[in-house]
Amino acid sequence: MSTFRDRIEATIEHLIAMLDAMDGDTDREPEPLEEQHDRRLFLQHRKRSCWPN
Repeated sequence: MSTFRDRIEATIEHLIAMLDAMDGDTDREPEPLEEQHDRRLFLQHRKRSCWPN
């Protein structure tokens, strides 16, 4: 038989998994500035590219 604490822990883990599934970010930490810059350049290059997306 599980204790009340075990049930609460399972509920919290379930809710965290749901939030991760909703936002797709498992660590909840913002991207480093360097990666944000790289992504922006990638998207700009992709828009200018003549290749179909």
